[in-house]
Amino acid sequence: VRTTTSEQDYDLFHSPQRGDEERVSEQQRRRLSSRLPLRIHAHYAFGDAPTALANSIETLLLPRAIKGWQAALSVTRTTSPLTFSRHCNLSYTDFSNDAPDVCAAYDSPTTCGGVVVPRDWLKPQRFCKTCFGDGTCSDCETYAAGAGVKDADLALLVTARDNGACRSSPSTLAWAMPCQRDQNNRPVLGVVNFCPSAMNGGSGDAWERMQIATAQHEIAHALGFTGESLGLMRDGDTNAPRTARNEGTGRPAKSSRVCSDGSARSVESPDSTTTLEGPVNIRGYATGYRLKTPAIRAVARHHYNCSTLAGAELENQPTGDSLSACWGSHWEQRALNTELMSPVTDSRSVLSSFTLAFFEDTGWYEANYSRAEGLTWGLRKGCSFLEEKCIDRGSGSPLFGTDQGYFCTASGQKGCTADRLSKGACGMTEYDQALPVPFQYFSSNAAKGGVLEELDYCPYIRAYSNGDCDDSANAPATNDKNYYGQIHGKGSSCVEGSLMRKEYVATDKVKPMCF
Repeated sequence: VRTTTSEQDYDLFHSPQRGDEERVSEQQRRRLSSRLPLRIHAHYAFGDAPTALANSIETLLLPRAIKGWQAALSVTRTTSPLTFSRHCNLSYTDFSNDAPDVCAAYDSPTTCGGVVVPRDWLKPQRFCKTCFGDGTCSDCETYAAGAGVKDADLALLVTARDNGACRSSPSTLAWAMPCQRDQNNRPVLGVVNFCPSAMNGGSGDAWERMQIATAQHEIAHALGFTGESLGLMRDGDTNAPRTARNEGTGRPAKSSRVCSDGSARSVESPDSTTTLEGPVNIRGYATGYRLKTPAIRAVARHHYNCSTLAGAELENQPTGDSLSACWGSHWEQRALNTELMSPVTDSRSVLSSFTLAFFEDTGWYEANYSRAEGLTWGLRKGCSFLEEKCIDRGSGSPLFGTDQGYFCTASGQKGCTADRLSKGACGMTEYDQALPVPFQYFSSNAAKGGVLEELDYCPYIRAYSNGDCDDSANAPATNDKNYYGQIHGKGSSCVEGSLMRKEYVATDKVKPMCF
């Protein structure tokens, strides 16, 4: 995940707003009682990470994020300690029969995302130095079993290193991945790495809370919110795979598919009828993808007020994993800006019913929808919000205007954000070269567009770094500087108006203000 340059404050897991609550079937509600709250065990391996950052991760960021996920998701708990397999890097294969391969050498140490897995977590595994054509082996030994990780459903390795992924993109705050899965493909071992250079780039309450959102986002990836997981999803009632499996590998069969970047690759393909729609044309982008599993489809139709919607869009722009992934591991920013699992995080990111529905549809988790936060982006805007471009190239008019906190056409144009929580301005820039054709919105200038490529280069109202209305620290320093009589603090919202204290002369007819 990466961050924007304008951060605003928010409360992690605030009370859900009624407009974003989604209906859950009675069958789903009954299943909630059959599973127990998720348990996450964090193992910290900071090495030479900055002490202040390491302390913050261990005492604040991870505990807050873990607490949130444990309240939001339930699982069928394992009764035994979690133990993990070593990776065999050399094996003997007996081609004369169907006997399993015999490992000759294991990686030492065993790693997950480059992080060493504690030996005490590993399974007992046999290896043999010599094997013969008749299937017999000699010089065999067995690694002793470790005690494993008790009372946990996910073991999480946590580090803070400026590794290649951090250095290649200075705005990247962190990355994460699942490493090993159980017999039903649910991740049981994962890694989260925070990038020290980026994580030390700010201060204040808004920055801190944005970091908590980052931790929450990355744990979601370790829990299975990844492109790879789509083909491994299961039906929550029957445990049957949503995508048919290869009998030999137990994984989805590979087939040729045109990926979101336009290249054709042989990839494990999720079922196009039950799980993943694509490639499809979305607002002129020919290789878009939508996740169309039942709970996600229901949430999307309700949220946008669009009864014909197939599902929820996945991100179509490169987001770190694109070199190996055929489709995104995030929601599409243009469709779900400010959702926790969109690729660009800010401190107004919310865990909505979309992400809870994703985890519900994996079949591995039950989602507690009462933990859903209110998502205002696109709420009840209808099918046109997703079908039409943000700026009409012919007329130059925005689909939903600045007065609604959405799209805009003049750089610096002032307004309130779509959630009415912050004052902001139109985020627009001119690039060094023409934008991709589907994202060219201005007939007079093909290089002109919004500042976020992940939002399909749509210019929109972005919050000022000090524009948060419910943060009293953003109020004018003294009353004589409060020209508009604004009120900042808990419960304040952004409105657009022309009010001004009578002793001053207004310079703007209408502007965003906090009350």
